[in-house]
Amino acid sequence: MDVKCERCGTEYEFEEDRVTEEGVTVKCSTCGHLFKIRKKSFVLTEPVMLGNKESDQAVGKNWMVRRPDGTILSFKELTTLQKWIVERKVDRDDEISKSGETWKRLGTIAELSSFFEIVDRASVPPVPSTQPLPAALPVGQQVPMEQAPVEQAAMQAPMQQAPMQVPVQQAPMQAPVQQAAMQAPVQQAPVQQAPLGEAPLGPVEMGGAPAPLASPPDAWNEVTAPLGPRPISGTGEEDVVEKWKRRGRRKWFFIVPLILLLVGVAGFYLVAPVQFMELVDRVRGEAANPISELARTHFAAGYKHAFNDSLVEYEKAIAELDQAIKETGGQYPEAMAVLAEVYITRADRAGERIAFLEPEIQRLAEEVGKLEADKGPKGEEIKESKDKAVALHNQKVAIQKEAAVLLSQAQKDMDKAKGLIGGARKVGPEEFVPMRAHADYLRVRGSDRTAVEVALKKARKLNKSDPVLLYIDGAMTATDPAALDSAAGKLNQAIDLQGKTGGPDLLRARYALARVLVLQKRTDDAKVQIKRILEKSKEHEAAKSLLASLEKAKTAPDGADKDKDKDKDKDKDKDKDKDKNKDKKKPDAPQSYDGRMNLANRLRDQGRSRQALEGYAAALEIKPSDTEALAGKGWCYLDLGSNNAAIASFARALKANSRYGDAIMGLAESYKFAGKKKKAEKYYKRYLDVLPSGPEAAVARTNLESLK
Repeated sequence: MDVKCERCGTEYEFEEDRVTEEGVTVKCSTCGHLFKIRKKSFVLTEPVMLGNKESDQAVGKNWMVRRPDGTILSFKELTTLQKWIVERKVDRDDEISKSGETWKRLGTIAELSSFFEIVDRASVPPVPSTQPLPAALPVGQQVPMEQAPVEQAAMQAPMQQAPMQVPVQQAPMQAPVQQAAMQAPVQQAPVQQAPLGEAPLGPVEMGGAPAPLASPPDAWNEVTAPLGPRPISGTGEEDVVEKWKRRGRRKWFFIVPLILLLVGVAGFYLVAPVQFMELVDRVRGEAANPISELARTHFAAGYKHAFNDSLVEYEKAIAELDQAIKETGGQYPEAMAVLAEVYITRADRAGERIAFLEPEIQRLAEEVGKLEADKGPKGEEIKESKDKAVALHNQKVAIQKEAAVLLSQAQKDMDKAKGLIGGARKVGPEEFVPMRAHADYLRVRGSDRTAVEVALKKARKLNKSDPVLLYIDGAMTATDPAALDSAAGKLNQAIDLQGKTGGPDLLRARYALARVLVLQKRTDDAKVQIKRILEKSKEHEAAKSLLASLEKAKTAPDGADKDKDKDKDKDKDKDKDKDKNKDKKKPDAPQSYDGRMNLANRLRDQGRSRQALEGYAAALEIKPSDTEALAGKGWCYLDLGSNNAAIASFARALKANSRYGDAIMGLAESYKFAGKKKKAEKYYKRYLDVLPSGPEAAVARTNLESLK
């Protein structure tokens, strides 16, 4: 490749493979002109300029340097500024500007830092060296790159010694130009030889002898770095602005996709928050506590057994779910919650069985009492009556033992359920199934209706269309005799919704619906539900028992004639009624106000609210506006779940005596269960005003705190 200096016309020969597309900066050894060689389709030489040549010529302005004393120096080419730095004519504290409007300190310009460092190094006296100078190279041989120590020795040699000569055969290059070494451009101007003792500015000489070096080899490499056509950074030129515009445009390629991703995630959360949280919890939970396939298999089997809803199936479900929990080391909240629901449902069935046995125990006790009181003409005990009384007594004792066993088992099941729910909520505080199990636990335990509704509301935030939640709501509503229609509707909805999911039939809801239908005296509809239960689960003990009781009630009016003992008892009762002057009340019913009140209070303490309600009504026949009897009726209505009737009865009691504490507390409790918090707070405060040290003062204060 032939290269010609455009200033003096000296020609040189270059190897083409050593010229890169970025270009190589060289200096003519004859005239000192500095220019750049680029690798293109033809050989091109161009002067190294301070910026864009055409833009500088169009503007026609010089660069200015302002000294601290106010002196202004003007130049056109960057080589002039480099020369001034080397000659110490300017220093780091001076300022540079193109337009004179904005100034920038020279010491802050990264492209000039290497020149200031050369000056700093040149200020340090060189260390004398005893290393001899190398011999001259043969003619035509290039200076090898490994001979940097020779340059070091030459730099440390006395300044009067002649420099090493390299004959002009082929223009050697110092090193390939590296792009990142220097970003400031160099305008067209010859780089003059620096004074003795200072660092030279020239890059590779195009033949001839290089100037003696007064700086270390690393300083030489810094000086000979490529000087591309870029402006001094921070001077406010148009190409700098354009560069930042390009950077701004590039950053949007990253920002826009990120914004779209965030918007998509937010939209997914707003549209389907439950699925979003389940996905997050699943990813987070599987990363921290992966659930093995074996544990999932045990859970699926236990879940299926739990839905079969019989005592035999419950035992199988408990075994499978317990194994799933052990497999994960107690880190399976869904399995723990489903197991808790199994224990809760089993305890609920035990409570239903106990409620069924209690009237039978009471009936047998009454029969035994009558037989023991039956005497012959001379006051002697009748043997037949005595034997029958013993048999009935033994039957009563057996039923009492069964009820005691059921009660103990129910208490244990509820305790286990409580522990499982607590553990599940600790492992997965935002899991849906533990929240659902907690609501069912409160229902079966007999907690306030408000507490159950709060738990249901919290669970609905995660899954408002869950069939089991509707079952829990319907079963709780069924405890209110005035809301049986609403309860039946909710239970039917739970059954239909479960069918749409494609999962197993929700037999718990069908059984609860059958019981509601029995209370509504819709016996045929109840039998339909029971038969469907038995089709799915042949061992469903509760359904069998309910069906048997319905069949027995149906055949009782058309059965055999009543036995002789019942006829005798009936005749005796008739005779006693005649002796009481046709008194409509039973012979053993109290006739005084105090007697009726004592009986009603005793029945209420025993939990027999319906019988107690009749006793208070009988007392009100004697004293129609009695405060105590009206308050007693209110508490019976409240126990039966009839809030409106309770509120009306307590209000009548307060009209008779506005400072009667039992009625005030009853009204506060009624409003609380009805969900009317403000009115409940009003009457709790009223109770504390009337009886600040009353027997229910602590309860009133606690409820006030919970309502805030």
